[in-house]
Amino acid sequence: MRKIHKIWTLFSVVCLLVACDGDNDYTYKMPETLNVVSSNLYFKSAGGTGKVMIETDKAIKATSTVKWCTLQVEGGVITATVSENTSRESRDGVVTLTDGILSTELSLHQEGLALEIIADDFDNIFSNEGGTTSLTISSTSPYAFSIPEYAQAWLSVHEENGTVVFTCAANATGSPRAANVVFKVGDMTENLYIAQYEEADILTTWKAQYTDADGKLVETTAKVTKDESENVTLSLYVPSMEQDYDFGCTYGDGVLDIKIGAALGMFSSYYLYSVALATDESVSWNSSITYVGSGISSDAGDFIFAFDDDDSWSGKTINGVGVWAFKSTTLSSANSLGYLELISDLKLYK
Repeated sequence: MRKIHKIWTLFSVVCLLVACDGDNDYTYKMPETLNVVSSNLYFKSAGGTGKVMIETDKAIKATSTVKWCTLQVEGGVITATVSENTSRESRDGVVTLTDGILSTELSLHQEGLALEIIADDFDNIFSNEGGTTSLTISSTSPYAFSIPEYAQAWLSVHEENGTVVFTCAANATGSPRAANVVFKVGDMTENLYIAQYEEADILTTWKAQYTDADGKLVETTAKVTKDESENVTLSLYVPSMEQDYDFGCTYGDGVLDIKIGAALGMFSSYYLYSVALATDESVSWNSSITYVGSGISSDAGDFIFAFDDDDSWSGKTINGVGVWAFKSTTLSSANSLGYLELISDLKLYK
């Protein structure tokens, strides 16, 4: 009987323990992360500061995975200072907080530079009377315009409620002028040419230079004229041919357009026409294409009438004109014979 009693006693104790365990089923679970009360780690491209609030009675250590974010800890307040993002690409990082036992990782994000320029009311070529022109700019980073010292006597710029206004004084010098205004925002720098002249300033004799078919720089002369029928002509002396070629043009709003597919005379029994040249060495005699010139400035402030691409040749970048020979007045690949001269990067100057 004693053996049975011991077994019964043991069974009673086990039942008691099981019963007690069922009445106290709460198990303490230790937190896995810090208690973040608030977090502000989303930044515009201009940078700035953001704060993270931690509920803790322990010392906090904070680290960042990126150099453009620095951290300062004061109790449970972590201040993140982010430098300006000068790129148009956004960037990300991670801020890690720990009290030696618990830790938390927080995502850090900064937008890339966002820039919008509205140029509906902008005209970069002034008449000799002077006046104002403007741009509307929206940017997530600070921007600035810099007018070169040589132009500050006649050109100024100021901002009015997000509108950048350029003011040009009257030109009584009798000579065309231009300025290379530098626009800078973030890591982007652009040149903006602002010029002042009229048609009469262009109708004159010029020095000229261009790059020929062999890649050599050619120094020569040119003259822009206008006849009684309002036809504008650019006469360019081509040293390799020892003669002038008269390129038909149109002029308007400060821009001189060299016509493409226009007759240039004869060479022996061949017919010469103007053709457009592209940077990929393509050639076109399509009359809808033009090679355009307008006023710019050298680094020293000298006025230059430079010719460039105007997007008139779809999918191509125009960089010059050619004196091209054809078998007949019908311009086609079958009648094309080739060039007498190629004229790239044409510039007129005094």
